[in-house]
Amino acid sequence: MAFVLKTETKLYVPESAEPAGDMPEKWSEGLQNNAERINDRRQEKIGDDASFIQKVATPSSLAWKGMIDSGFVSKKERNATQITFAQSKNLATSFEDWNDKLNQAFATADGVVAKRFKDAVANAKDIWARAVASGTLRLTGDKIRGRSIAPIACFWLIGDPLATAMLREGDELIAGAPYNITMDGMRNALKAALNQRLIQAGQAILHSDFDADMILAQNTITAAMLTAMADPAKADEFVPVIAPTVNFCSYVKEGALLYLHIRVGLGGGA
Repeated sequence: MAFVLKTETKLYVPESAEPAGDMPEKWSEGLQNNAERINDRRQEKIGDDASFIQKVATPSSLAWKGMIDSGFVSKKERNATQITFAQSKNLATSFEDWNDKLNQAFATADGVVAKRFKDAVANAKDIWARAVASGTLRLTGDKIRGRSIAPIACFWLIGDPLATAMLREGDELIAGAPYNITMDGMRNALKAALNQRLIQAGQAILHSDFDADMILAQNTITAAMLTAMADPAKADEFVPVIAPTVNFCSYVKEGALLYLHIRVGLGGGA
């Protein structure tokens, strides 16, 4: 059976995406206005040494344990097991110091509740703006200035005609139109899963400075997810690499730019 192309588009990842003018203010105001609620929930959830050990120290120690190579020996001649036990012990006995610092941050000062926390948030607006401009916002876009690759791809692969209007200058519509690859009743599930997957994959690729192995690894995960969620009567299996007569939803670096290239068809083969 000959490969029948259903849709193909290429979406570019901007080199930066400055947040809209009011976004840093909204971020800051949201945290400051909820400062008391944040602290109340923190105290309710982790209000004593026992809950700290259960919900913070133990999970952190287990996660950190996997980062130490089993054959590692420190300059002080401590092996991986000794280092892990020491780290776990130190963390398990640190509740009082952790709690005191947070109580200080959320304390009332100069008549202002949680003044130190609120001041820290207000002073971090520019840092937050720079971080989202070079990271997440490049992949998501925003409602004010337009969506970026993750939401466009989600709408595209559930066949929502709104996706065509989301295309930006620099995006390329190669063939077809938005096309629903999902099984009946799965459009919302695919949209939610794919949005998170593309953001996670894109961040990993950007953090690696476009490392080829990282790009392939992330594309492989995305292809497996889409294959599992697609209706085989609507789309062939997805593969991580860009090749003729196969389906993909893959990041690819071309020159200095990163793109998300999408192709869907039927009747081909990996």
